[in-house]
Amino acid sequence: MPIAFFVVMAGLAWTVCRARTSLLRGAGLGAPPKNRESNPPPDEAVPPVNISQIFDILLDHLDTGIIVTGLTGRVLIINSEARRILFLNGPVIGARLSQLPVPYEILESVQSCIQSLTPQKKRFTIFYPTERTIKLTVLSFGRIYERANGLLLILEDVTELNQAEKMKKDMISSLSHELRTPVSAIQAICDALFIGADDDEHLRKEFLQMLRHQSERLGQLLNSLLELARLESTMSLVPKEEVWLKGLIDEVLSDFIYKAEEKGLQLIVTVPEDLMMHTHSTATRHILRNIVENALKFTSQGFVRIEAKEETAGGEKWIGISVEDSGPGIAPDDLDKIFLPFYQSGRLATDGKKGSGLGLSIAKGWAEKLGGRIEVVSQVGVGSRFNILLRASKRHGGV
Repeated sequence: MPIAFFVVMAGLAWTVCRARTSLLRGAGLGAPPKNRESNPPPDEAVPPVNISQIFDILLDHLDTGIIVTGLTGRVLIINSEARRILFLNGPVIGARLSQLPVPYEILESVQSCIQSLTPQKKRFTIFYPTERTIKLTVLSFGRIYERANGLLLILEDVTELNQAEKMKKDMISSLSHELRTPVSAIQAICDALFIGADDDEHLRKEFLQMLRHQSERLGQLLNSLLELARLESTMSLVPKEEVWLKGLIDEVLSDFIYKAEEKGLQLIVTVPEDLMMHTHSTATRHILRNIVENALKFTSQGFVRIEAKEETAGGEKWIGISVEDSGPGIAPDDLDKIFLPFYQSGRLATDGKKGSGLGLSIAKGWAEKLGGRIEVVSQVGVGSRFNILLRASKRHGGV
């Protein structure tokens, strides 16, 4: 915001000085330039610099909305970002703010600034045509006899920042809850064992099984958090090696064969034996593991099917991997939320165990780091299919 302020004020000062100089010279009152030199040769000629044009370009490339008005509220300057934030598409220059479709909070802050000659700051939300949160600062300038000559309005669209802050708070709240649950359970089990529950062999085994389950849940949560932290700290991933996809998928599924047999599920793999891809094997393994684990968790009967094939789009080769299950499906309201960290849908895992709510978020994050994406198609009562699209080969000129 200070940068925007100084840029605008410098531009205003230049505009005023230029206008004053032109008027004086036009009236014959301006001093002629000293030591006037003859025009340089054509090959040494320097094109004139239009400072006003440069100022306009700078103003329109700020990511902060700028509006300059006179004391009566008549708009003198407005940049493109201010137009975007306030959805002002028609003629604006020369119009009064009160004549424009601007939020009441702006008019109120302008009036307060004129009356008090003190900066006004406000944060407010507009709901039409789309919901946006706006941070507004109103400053007066050019004071003469305790009266401002004009006003500078600085607008910032903080919608995404607010959403990120809210997501962070929700994530911390969810994390606290997820950590507290297994820790409290472990403490309760230990207390029960200390007061004599270990005298009953059957009860002792039951408590030990519960203790193991809660410790596994805690370990899973901590591992997911470490993976999420590693994902957030990684700016991007450069594919490093040629990977035999069939072997990678078989390696991932080897960890789930016992679980699938225990639940009576078919693990169906349809992947060409010669399918290769240039990728980051560890990240790809994380993606597949989280998606397959999610499918097995919610499927009580039927199958989990993994398919892969090569596709071409935009002149590049891609690998499409789908993980389909015959589970309960995902409600339409949950489809756009299941990739959020710690989000728990209304579905219940078939074993009654609650996950961390991080698996799908981690899978999506790794896919995006690889320049790919994950999409989901689901029908309640029929099942779900997660479609993973990853680059199959090197980018032109890339690694």
